[in-house]
Amino acid sequence: MQLAIGEARTVLRHAMQVRKRLGIPMDHAICVLDVAAQLGIEVWFKPLSSLAGMYAGGENPVVLIGSDRPVGYQNSTCAHEIGHHAFGHGTRVDEYIEGVERGRKGEPEELQASLFGAYLLMPQAAVTRIFTARGWSLNTPTAEQVFVAAGHLGVGYQTLINHLRWTIRSLSLEVCDRLLSVQPKTIRASLVGQPICENVVVVDEHWTDRPVDLVVGDLAFLPTGALVEGAAVEVVEESESYMTVRAIRRGLARAECPLDDWATFLRVMPKCHDGAAIHRHLEDPDEC
Repeated sequence: MQLAIGEARTVLRHAMQVRKRLGIPMDHAICVLDVAAQLGIEVWFKPLSSLAGMYAGGENPVVLIGSDRPVGYQNSTCAHEIGHHAFGHGTRVDEYIEGVERGRKGEPEELQASLFGAYLLMPQAAVTRIFTARGWSLNTPTAEQVFVAAGHLGVGYQTLINHLRWTIRSLSLEVCDRLLSVQPKTIRASLVGQPICENVVVVDEHWTDRPVDLVVGDLAFLPTGALVEGAAVEVVEESESYMTVRAIRRGLARAECPLDDWATFLRVMPKCHDGAAIHRHLEDPDEC
């Protein structure tokens, strides 16, 4: 089931209005948790295996997110719940079902919320900028390029592929199938040189629009020669191509390349965080 063209355009307008209201350029990637806070929506993480997400409306709207899901799934869920808020759908509980994006996804209100979330996280201008700035094709990208772009946008690898195929319509069915045949774990292993369960985020000089958000244990590839400050990450190694850092504790760090006039913040949250999203990066005195 899909929304009619007119309904889809209405959803697009709502998503773009949120960015405009918050002063977020259409070609910028976002942290959707920060967007929720700016909208006055309180976001909480709960390590509940059956929970994808929940939205409760009213004067003090609240979103719950299952914290034992991959970060891209969490971000998409948060954007989805903001969609329920934008359309005034009232309280909604989305169950997590293995192998399914979320429960009840065929219902009209769920389709609205999902499409809203996709437009909010991945507007065409932002996707195009991320690819073209790096000299990559939107029509025939490699699996690694899509993986890097998905990390920059804060979404899952397969989520971005399906968005390129069915919303932006830049991928042919053949290219889409080729990309979907590659598993993210295979790409991570190729980047790191060995199998790795944690996420890997590739950060370069084109990453200028949002902080780098990591979970304890994640790896980030930074530009070679970067200066890193902060106890939240540690430098693992440096090669001619990039510097590898690992997120080791909740908190903040900063990376800078003075010669290239480039800098970014790295924000680290615990695994399976249980608590308010606004507290996810607060340093834990017990870890110092």
